[in-house]
Amino acid sequence: MNETITTAKVGEADVERLVDIVQLAYRGGLAKVGWKNEHDLVTGPRIDQNKMRALLANNEAAVIKVMTGGDGQLAGCVLAEKHGDSVHIGMLAVHPDFQNMKLGKVLVEAAEQYGRQHFGAKTGKMFVLSQRAELLEWYRRLGYQKTGATVPFPAEEAGSRPVQEDTILLEIARPLQ
Repeated sequence: MNETITTAKVGEADVERLVDIVQLAYRGGLAKVGWKNEHDLVTGPRIDQNKMRALLANNEAAVIKVMTGGDGQLAGCVLAEKHGDSVHIGMLAVHPDFQNMKLGKVLVEAAEQYGRQHFGAKTGKMFVLSQRAELLEWYRRLGYQKTGATVPFPAEEAGSRPVQEDTILLEIARPLQ
């Protein structure tokens, strides 16, 4: 791949476009590979502009974007949020047109690095829908393992609802060096 790939912290000018990208990546049903979205598992918006702006204003969180190509086209984002000595990584989203370019891995690594440098994080943690076995396998290849901890699906998540009532989130983690 000869594409130029860069990452940077998200600013106000990116909010509208990134909310659209997150929605497409999670719930748009356009992913070329089914395991790369959750439109058949969760309904409703993944995030809205107000919640994205709140994340940008939070000193213990950072939304990191990835751009590709010579013109720096916005392709996706990830959330890095301080939780004790861990960085919680979430909202990993790559526009369906840019999937299969290893941008997800670039974003996870950027969130881990941000967590180490800005939060002193010793561990990277994520929560993944229990039904997403192929996604859990992808994270396993990045070094993440199930911790055994689970949490219920967050009802307050921008009006989202799981399709199955027994939906839970599995915690996965890996040490950061």
